[in-house]
Amino acid sequence: MRNPTLTLLLTAFAAACSDEGAVTAEQDTSAGSGGADTGSAADTDSTGSGTDTGSAADGSGEGSAQALLPSLRLRGPHTFATTSDELVDETRPFPAGSGETPAPRRLPVTIWHPTDAAHPGPVIIWAHGLGSTRSDNRKTAEILASRGYIVAAADFPKTNRLAQPPDVADVINQPGDLKLLADRVLELGITAGSPLEGRVDPEKMAYVGLSLGAMTVMLAAWQTEFYDPRIDAVVALAPPSCYMPRPLFETPAVPALVMLGTGDAIVDYASSLPSFAEIPAPSLVVSLERGSHTAFADVVSDFFNNVPHPDVVGCSSVVSDIDVNTLGTLAESLGGASAAVVNAECIAPCSTNQTDTPAMRSGRQAELMIASVVGFLDGVFVPGAAPLSTLGAALEAEPDVTVAAHLAP
Repeated sequence: MRNPTLTLLLTAFAAACSDEGAVTAEQDTSAGSGGADTGSAADTDSTGSGTDTGSAADGSGEGSAQALLPSLRLRGPHTFATTSDELVDETRPFPAGSGETPAPRRLPVTIWHPTDAAHPGPVIIWAHGLGSTRSDNRKTAEILASRGYIVAAADFPKTNRLAQPPDVADVINQPGDLKLLADRVLELGITAGSPLEGRVDPEKMAYVGLSLGAMTVMLAAWQTEFYDPRIDAVVALAPPSCYMPRPLFETPAVPALVMLGTGDAIVDYASSLPSFAEIPAPSLVVSLERGSHTAFADVVSDFFNNVPHPDVVGCSSVVSDIDVNTLGTLAESLGGASAAVVNAECIAPCSTNQTDTPAMRSGRQAELMIASVVGFLDGVFVPGAAPLSTLGAALEAEPDVTVAAHLAP
C-alpha cells in the first residue's frame, strides 16, 4: 500500500505540473504582465530586455558577478501572451499493431511570446522529460518571454505524462519533433496575422531540454544523424548522457550550458559528469550540490520546498514508466552496436540511496536553474549582457555550486 504522505505529494506534483492555471487556447490573445510577480521593468537592467540581437558568448568582457544572479530571476519589461497550436506529422506515424491503422504523431504546442517587443526575439525550443509536459517549466518560459524571447514547447507523443504506456526508446524520434516545432515557429514569424508575425528572429535559436528532453536536444545538437544546423546554443538540464553513444560531440561547436545535481536519484551524477569532460568551448558545466532531478521542473518548487528529497516523488512517478531492459539497449539503438559498451558505465535510475539524504531545497534549485538559463541565453544572444565568464564566476561564488568553465582563451 502506498504511503499516504507520498500519495499526497504525488497529487500535488500532478496538479503543479498540469496545464490548469496556464493560459488556455481560449485565452491565447490575453497578455501577461511583464512584472506581475517577480519584478517590473524598473527592476531589471538593459541586459535583460531581449530586444536586441547579437552575441556575448565568447567569454570576454567585464561584469558584476555579485549582482548578476538576482537580476536574472526577475521578469523583464515586456508583456507576454501564449499561443496554442497542434502539430500533426503524417510522415512519421506510430507503428500499427495487427489490424490497426498507423497513427500520425500529434504534438500539442504552447508558445510564450512578448506582445510589445520592438525587435524580433531569439527562438527557444523547449523539450520536456519522461512523464512530463510542455508546461513543467512555464515559470522559466514566462520570464524568458518577458525578456523578449519566443519560447515554444510541445508534448512528445510517447513520453508525455498521459502517454500509456510511455516509451523511452521513442527519444530517437523526438529530435524530429523539435525540428517540426522549430519549423512551425519560424513559419508563424512570417505569417500575416499570426501573433508571432515579425516577432521571430530566425537567425537565433536555442534548444533547451530537461532529462529525456535534454537527451533529445543533445542528439539534435551534437549527433550527426539527428543534427539540426539551425541550433545556435544548447541547454541540457539533468541529461541522462551516460546512455548516449560515443563520441558524443560530432558536430560544429555551439555555446552550451549543462546543469547536473549531485543528489539526483534518477540520473546518476557520477555516471553523467564524465560525458562532458571534452565538451567544446564555449560552455559551462554547472553542478548543484545535492541538487535533485525533480526540482529542475520549476513548477514543482513551491510544492516540494519542504520535502527532504523531491526525487522520492520523481522515482515513484517516473521509474514505474521506465523499462530497464530498454535503457540497457538505448545507447546501442542510438549509436549502433559499438555504443553498447557505454551501458556498462550507467547506474540505473533510483537504484542508489540518494533519497536517504536531504536534497537542495527545491526553491533554491529553481532559482539557480532560472538564473543560469536566463543568464546563459542572454550571454549568447543579447549584446552588452554579462558574458559566460561572468555568469560562471557568479555561479561559482555560490556556496552550493561548482562550475567547470570551458571558454575560448
